[in-house]
This record gives sequence, C-alpha cells and structure tokens, in this order.
Amino acid sequence: MCRFFYLLLLVCIAGCAEAASLHFGVAPYLSARTLVLEYGPMCDFLSQQTTQKLRIGTAGSLRDYLRRVDAGDFDLILTPPHLARFAQQSMGFRPLVGIKSDFYALLLIHRNDPATTLSDIKGRTLNMPDRLSLVVQQVNTFLGGLGIDPERELRLRYHNTDNNAVLEMLRTPNAVAATSRAVYERMSNDITAQLRVLGSTSSTLSLVLMVHPRLDEAVVAALRDAMNRFPYSEPGLAYFNRTSSYIVPVDDAQLAAYDTQLAFVRKELYGGGGR
Repeated sequence: MCRFFYLLLLVCIAGCAEAASLHFGVAPYLSARTLVLEYGPMCDFLSQQTTQKLRIGTAGSLRDYLRRVDAGDFDLILTPPHLARFAQQSMGFRPLVGIKSDFYALLLIHRNDPATTLSDIKGRTLNMPDRLSLVVQQVNTFLGGLGIDPERELRLRYHNTDNNAVLEMLRTPNAVAATSRAVYERMSNDITAQLRVLGSTSSTLSLVLMVHPRLDEAVVAALRDAMNRFPYSEPGLAYFNRTSSYIVPVDDAQLAAYDTQLAFVRKELYGGGGR
C-alpha cells in the first residue's frame, strides 16, 4: 500500500512540474523541425535566465495556431505583428519585445526570366504562402504602392508554406513567388541558384513576443529582462547575425497600425460568424 501511494506521489509531482512549465507557441512560418532548431536556443536561454521551464509548440497552419492561441494553449507566443495585434485585442495578450528584420518579403522569379521590373509580372501567377501570413500582407501593400492591384492584375495562388510557394513557382513557366527573407536564406543552394530577386519590401517588424494575461507580473518582468539580454548571449548573437534582425521595443501605437487587418484575420479564423 505504501509503495502505491509513493508511486502516486511521484506521478502527482511530475504532473505539477509539467503544469508549472510555460508553453512557448511559435507561429508556423517554418517547418516544425526548423522552428525547434531556430528557437530552441532562445527557449533554453529564457528557461535558464528565469528558472521557468519553457516548452516549444506550434501548429500545422496559421489558422490552427491562432485557434490554439485563442484556446489558451500558450503562455508566450512569437508571432507576426498583425496576428500579435489580433491576440492583443481579442485575447488580452501583452507585447514584450519585437524582432525587426532588415527587409522582409521577397518577390522571386526564375533566374533566366526576362522581367526587369515588377510591372513586368502583371498577368502572371503569383504563388504566396497562407493568406494569413505577414508575407501576403506585406506583398499586397508593397505592390499596391507601385500601382499594381494583386487581386485584379495577378493570378494569386496560396500554399500552406513559403517553401511550397517557391517550389510551385519553379515548376511553372513565367510564374512569380513571394516568401520571407528568413525562409529564402534557409533554402538549399540548388534551389536559390534557380531564383532571382525581383523586388523586396522594406524593413519591418517581423515577430512580436507576447505573454498571456494569466502570467504573474514577476514572471513577465523576468521574461522581458531575459529577452533583452538574449542578443548579447552566445545563442542570441548567433540568431541575430544569422537572421540579420534585432530586438526593438513594441508599444500599442505600433501594433495599432495593424488594426486595418483585424477584420480580415477574424473572418479567416472564424468565418462569416466572427466574434
């Protein structure tokens, strides 16, 4: 009998330890394996600096990811800014820090394509990742600023990942693809050797680290402090050098710039019913 209660106690202790850990949800803009490799060092650093055990999680699509965020599955999220604003407005998440890239979305064509300006791609097929992705939002705004209406002057095709958008473009004559710089720089040399960058969006806030409102203020302060130290650590230096990005402060005014996209995100996530 004593042995039974001893084993039961061990199970309860293990369950409490797991429950006490923080679930770190990263938006699925890369494969799950690549996300773990990319953000595992950040997760480990935050765990070491705050004594809070962090576990990385994601989802198979941006919609599934947002549904998990909405369900409260994650204590921290690392997500594109338009989805960060949605999480803030709809679920009460609070921003800690942002990550800004030197430039974000790239428009790619076949290396031997004769196009020299973006006006030359009118009438073509533009392969892009998920409609909810920041790449799509940035590219639509960028092309609109050049007087190109993507909905009317291009044939838009959406794919579940950036990689698939590029691979489909390579299989299609005269096609164009849009992807993030982060994804492009992780592609193998045999793929990038077939590509040419025709255009790029400007520097942008690419990711925001957010915390769930249920987290204790002391834990939030410790996470913010640790994240601000991360760029000066060995894994942080490696990450920011590799991604050509840097930490920036984020406030409500910056995120409010994405309010125009909230209705679209809500419709994509919840359908016509909204909430």
